[in-house]
Amino acid sequence: MTLPASSQSSPDPRQPYGVQQAQQPFMPPPLKRPGSTSTKVWGIVLIVLGGLGAISLLMTLASAFMGGAGTSAFAPGVDEQTKQEIEKFAATMMEDMLGRWSFWVYLGSEVLVVVLSILAGVRLAIRPKPIGRNLAIARAALVLLFLPVYGIENFSAMDRQMEMQGQMQKSMIDRQIREQAGNKGEKEIQRRQKESQEILDQMSPIMRGVTYGAVIFTVVFVMVLNGLLLFFMTRPSVKDYLESVAAEGTSGIPQLDPSMGLMMGPPPTDPRQGQPPPETGSGRC
Repeated sequence: MTLPASSQSSPDPRQPYGVQQAQQPFMPPPLKRPGSTSTKVWGIVLIVLGGLGAISLLMTLASAFMGGAGTSAFAPGVDEQTKQEIEKFAATMMEDMLGRWSFWVYLGSEVLVVVLSILAGVRLAIRPKPIGRNLAIARAALVLLFLPVYGIENFSAMDRQMEMQGQMQKSMIDRQIREQAGNKGEKEIQRRQKESQEILDQMSPIMRGVTYGAVIFTVVFVMVLNGLLLFFMTRPSVKDYLESVAAEGTSGIPQLDPSMGLMMGPPPTDPRQGQPPPETGSGRC
């Protein structure tokens, strides 16, 4: 006697409830490695600083080679004599700058700092390698080493600039007083010139203090920034992270994203894979 088809099949003991739908394996959330955040943040900061430094260098070199030419174009609405004084002032400032030893030492150090900043930033944020940490440490040490030269150069430049500006302002004010006085006599002209000189003398210490304060603030900021860079780059977690990324990048480990510091989970598999299909047959009695 042949049983109905519904009773012919015997269930697979390994699948007592029939074939179940494949389930995706549990994948834990990706974890950030210690040191990866500091590495990426400082890499981006160094790339930005390197770009800004390169722009500043190009502007400085352009001004030095131009010798102050065309400076009066940024002062529209002034008479021809004033324009000539501005051009002379700018040319004198460039000549003094090129004659200072501190300018050339500072310029050379800035070129090295820009190159180190960009290389270190790329090797920390974009393509992490242990050499990026060494370049960042060298960059911070170089900045701190040449910081006195930066202070000397800026104070010298500010002193000369304020001196030249005072002379140019006095000349322009004296000329305006003579034009406005007309036929009021030499005594009236001298009185006005004395009053204007007193005003300039009162404003000079204030301007000098503001200028020196800006330089001192910049020096302190540079010290703090590069001190923090040295602190984070000398942390063992940053060193271990970069070394592990370099080792994994050459070992061919699959499912690895070294730039993100994450190990992705394995690809999903079918739980039925490798199992024989359920048995079917004709039952007889």
